[in-house]
Amino acid sequence: MAEASKPPRAMMSVVTSGKDQGAEEEKKRISTGISALDSLIEGGLPEGKSYLIAGEPGSGKTIFCMRFILRSLGDGEKVVYIPVDEKPTEIVGNAASLGWDLKKYVTGGQLLMLDVALSQGAANKEVDVAKVVTDLASYVTRAGASRLVIDPAEPLISSPDSSKTSRQQARLLMRSLQDTMPGMTSLLTLNASAHSGVGVDWEDYPVNGVILLGFRREQRRLVRTLLVNKMRGTAIDLVERQFSIVKDAGILIEATSPEAVAPRVPEAVAPRAPEAPSQPSETQKPQAEQIMFREWHG
Repeated sequence: MAEASKPPRAMMSVVTSGKDQGAEEEKKRISTGISALDSLIEGGLPEGKSYLIAGEPGSGKTIFCMRFILRSLGDGEKVVYIPVDEKPTEIVGNAASLGWDLKKYVTGGQLLMLDVALSQGAANKEVDVAKVVTDLASYVTRAGASRLVIDPAEPLISSPDSSKTSRQQARLLMRSLQDTMPGMTSLLTLNASAHSGVGVDWEDYPVNGVILLGFRREQRRLVRTLLVNKMRGTAIDLVERQFSIVKDAGILIEATSPEAVAPRVPEAVAPRAPEAPSQPSETQKPQAEQIMFREWHG
């Protein structure tokens, strides 16, 4: 008897975990919205994890997020998007200039965009990360979303204290997202003007993957580059690839052989001395910064 035809399967990638379990574990992969990038990371991002998109201003971080959002919406997923440094109206207008209609998804209830308001005196206050994540979780739950995008993350981890505290705030934000919203696939951007892709200890950021966007000088012009710096459970080649930003497609990665472009090798970083916990007195400790989210409906 002929075998019955089987329905097509969702895009999956088999990840071998023989070292730990001696068995094959099948994990669902979701598209980044950039097909050439998907092919470099075994079909897409492992679902239910957090990812960091780091890059210099103008390198394409927000466009990367938009492509991810549009692909998720096209796949029938619901998304919560927080454009922290720009108003939702500006984001929708910029998307329209590239040929993308985000407004229809907002109107249709698939996309929830949150406008962010910071109270005055933010530079002298530390953000209450736990409250931020709790507030975000309530919006995610009401929206029934499976994708969360925060662009950029810096204002949500700001601190008037040393960089040590900022790192602690970053770890707290990412850990809290994973603990409060398990199974959520999150994309967070980081501005490379504050955190350069060279000499950064990415262990400071407990995420499943790190993608670096930047620039490289070629003769008299700058070209945009993309490097998958980290992707757990995925074989990556650490090759820096050139890309362009074009209408409709968004990010278009140019074909190149691994020998064509040398990877950017991070500079050696001196070991950090053990950090003693900082415990300022109540009179010295700044008040927690209040960050308010408002739903944007156009």
